[in-house]
Amino acid sequence: MNEYETIYIAEPDLPAGRVEKISEKVLKILKEGKAEIIDQRDWGVRKLAYRIGKFTSGRYIFFNYTGNGHFVAELERTLKYEEGVVRYLTLVAASEKEIARRKKRINQPEEGRLELGERGWSADAGPASENSLNGRGGGYDGPKN
Repeated sequence: MNEYETIYIAEPDLPAGRVEKISEKVLKILKEGKAEIIDQRDWGVRKLAYRIGKFTSGRYIFFNYTGNGHFVAELERTLKYEEGVVRYLTLVAASEKEIARRKKRINQPEEGRLELGERGWSADAGPASENSLNGRGGGYDGPKN
């Protein structure tokens, strides 16, 4: 099971109801493929990096989900022939191994985690003490005259 991200760009002047219907089609394909939806966002209308057809801006819709990849081809086919979709892209955000590593890191006990303290990353991220530099100070003392 991999984690995927799909972004499609709709025409900027497409009515909100039409954009929702396209998103519902995408969600239907994902649910039929037994994908677990992590996140879905409408990023709104943004300027495109370059002109696509007659459009210089587009409405970005983002989906983040996990599942087996057997439904991705159907999803992209649907977006390809959907009127109002200017571009789309699906990519693998994380493989099974990366997902397992992430879950393991989340479930790691607090005492074994590294934390960012005043002096950088350490297992004990408390404030630096005066003795931490063996009495040599540590700050800038000004110019030497």
